[in-house]
Amino acid sequence: MYELTSTNIQYLFAQRGDFGGKRMWVEALLPPPMTGKQRFPAHTDFWRTNCICNPHCRPAFLRFPSRRSDPAHGCGPGRLFFAFGEMFAHGLCSNFRSHLSLRIMAETNPNARLEAFSDGVFAIAITLLVLEIKLPPEESITTTRDFWVALLGILPSIVTFLLSFTIILITWVNHHAAFQLIHKSSGAFIYANGFLLLAVVFLPLPTGLLGEYVLTNHAAPAVVLFDGVQAVQACGWVLVMRAAIRNGLARNESCMVQLRESLKFGYYGAAIYSICAIAAFWFPLLIAIATTIIWAGWLIVGTTIRRE
Repeated sequence: MYELTSTNIQYLFAQRGDFGGKRMWVEALLPPPMTGKQRFPAHTDFWRTNCICNPHCRPAFLRFPSRRSDPAHGCGPGRLFFAFGEMFAHGLCSNFRSHLSLRIMAETNPNARLEAFSDGVFAIAITLLVLEIKLPPEESITTTRDFWVALLGILPSIVTFLLSFTIILITWVNHHAAFQLIHKSSGAFIYANGFLLLAVVFLPLPTGLLGEYVLTNHAAPAVVLFDGVQAVQACGWVLVMRAAIRNGLARNESCMVQLRESLKFGYYGAAIYSICAIAAFWFPLLIAIATTIIWAGWLIVGTTIRRE
């Protein structure tokens, strides 16, 4: 590969319009070739210090010339060429590093795409929750007092929104923590995770029903459906943990112990919410309050757990 400097760049302009050939151009832009284990080094700073985004490793014709060392430095066509070269080198290297980071992530974490997909589902479910809060109709508001009364009327919807937001947030935190304990994947694990996400994304529907009818005389179906979805979600969590344990997906024995502990809590949750769903046929308001207290307890426990 030729070494192009700011002193002979004008000579190359005159001799070869393609800067010495396309091959030289390509070789000047690519990072050093690597083979074997060096192809995707774990230390990502390698690409920050050994490719064209670093001015010290960049080919000389892509560097800005120094005012002291280059008397030809000025504002003419040569300066414009250097400016475009700098921008091109920075853009090419940024795209290269981004693509490389994705490949490194995919090779080191087989669950990277699954976790990203799950995060997207969690985000969509949380977004749909707020859509269940129905604003008071404008026709019914004629005074400020009417406005306050209308806002008081949607207070149950706001409370159920906060409850469901807390439920999804706790589930996402536990889901993220569980994926930190796993370094492999399997078909059963992927489908079990999908079943869990099904329960999560279905939560906005019972949330809207609960906020609409919890203070009425026919609140039982809404509370039963709400707690029933929680029971299904707990069953989904049990399936995810069982798939991880049965297929030996844990990183080490310590992680396996934590997965078993999480499985135990999943069984507890499935039993508690199933009982609440059945009891809601007779005591809907009391069960709605009990469900809120239970999730408040889960939130307190979650904030006090020290995760390694």
